[in-house]
Amino acid sequence: MAGDNSLMDKPMEFDGSDWESFMYQVILYISANKKSFPDSQSKVIFTLQRMTKGAAKSWADHVRKQAVNDPATSQPRTDPIFEDWDTFLASASARFGNPNSQAEADRKLHGLRQGSKLARDFFQEFDELSTQAGYLGANYDRPRINLIKMHMNEH
Repeated sequence: MAGDNSLMDKPMEFDGSDWESFMYQVILYISANKKSFPDSQSKVIFTLQRMTKGAAKSWADHVRKQAVNDPATSQPRTDPIFEDWDTFLASASARFGNPNSQAEADRKLHGLRQGSKLARDFFQEFDELSTQAGYLGANYDRPRINLIKMHMNEH
């Protein structure tokens, strides 16, 4: 696991709210400490350790219990959620993420106006919302340009 010699602070303790912020912190921390997280299981264990409060703690306790020995056979279980990082992320996102985040970002994007914002601030918010809304790749260049033209000030 990651030691105390990391240049980054550990992610916040997670209570079940603000999943996206928590996951960004976890992913950045793991990326900055790659040698400490050589496999999926080490990433899952680390993330579960940060789930210390509220609904997150209850869910993490359940996942940990699933990973211990099967009482019927006394053999260790191999649960995909514990063994595979992508499976873990998908399961945790389904539990704690906002299922409407893409639709909400799309709604906010279409309502975004430059108004009194500086152009750089408008573009930063536009880029964040368009990414969250799923406007990624070359297929979305034209729709993004059209949205910018409609929502930016003339001068």
